[in-house]
Amino acid sequence: MLEYTATQVGWRSGSRFAHALDGGVVGHLESAGGSTLEGQFGVEAVLRQEEVLCCDNAALPTSSFGIRFALRGELALYRTWAMVAQAGLRTADHLLEIKILPTFAVGVRVRF
Repeated sequence: MLEYTATQVGWRSGSRFAHALDGGVVGHLESAGGSTLEGQFGVEAVLRQEEVLCCDNAALPTSSFGIRFALRGELALYRTWAMVAQAGLRTADHLLEIKILPTFAVGVRVRF
């Protein structure tokens, strides 16, 4: 994954790009009707060329390591369509002053 941090001139310095690597395991259950429940657990690393500094001396280090986990569900509506929701947490330093990053996504899945 490649992350980009937008800037406003004068209040922030450091790398604009970071590489995020992760690896983990996934447990997956699927019903006969196509609905699924999935759990994910893994480790992650965020690597930057230089430390990122902000206005109140907060900093994102050049390397940060953490764990991540997520729970994902799909509710099958038809054979090819499903509603999808995922929630999780990441602990590597992705954003300034946020030590635990919550993630949430909703959408529609289409199988061909």
